[in-house]
Amino acid sequence: IVLQSITANPQPSDVLKPATRRNLSVPVNTPTKVKTLGAGVSLEYRFNKGFYANVNGSYDDLQDVPEGFITNFNSPNFRANIVAGNNGLGKGGRIGFSIAYRWSDTFYYESDLANGFVPAFHNLDAQVSYKFPEIKSLIRFGANNILNQYYTNAIANPSIGGLSYVAFGYN
Repeated sequence: IVLQSITANPQPSDVLKPATRRNLSVPVNTPTKVKTLGAGVSLEYRFNKGFYANVNGSYDDLQDVPEGFITNFNSPNFRANIVAGNNGLGKGGRIGFSIAYRWSDTFYYESDLANGFVPAFHNLDAQVSYKFPEIKSLIRFGANNILNQYYTNAIANPSIGGLSYVAFGYN
């Protein structure tokens, strides 16, 4: 990465302030071999009466990177989800619900804009739905990050809070 002053009267200190500099980078491959390791596992179990549970996780790692080489490998080592729900409760199986817990490990984020650690985070999503078979439709009420615990998934990104929604689907 090269930093260049963008002021009318350039000073060496200009590169220290984002407002008075331009970041330039040239992507290159490393001449050495780099190893990527990854794995994912998922287990879903279907219970009686339409209930289900799902657990999944993944692992990603980049190894043997030369010291000082910027990879932009912006992925946490570990991520996991736990989901439970049912898509057919009540008379005629019209009611559905799901609840999901999601967790992501801390990781180092690299980009031309900013570098730094993204903290680990977790959140909880939930939704309920009701089917209208006579009009081949469904209405869904839900929320992502219902605990409204703000988190980021990249350096220099805005914080993500809760989001509630209503959806109508026709099939």
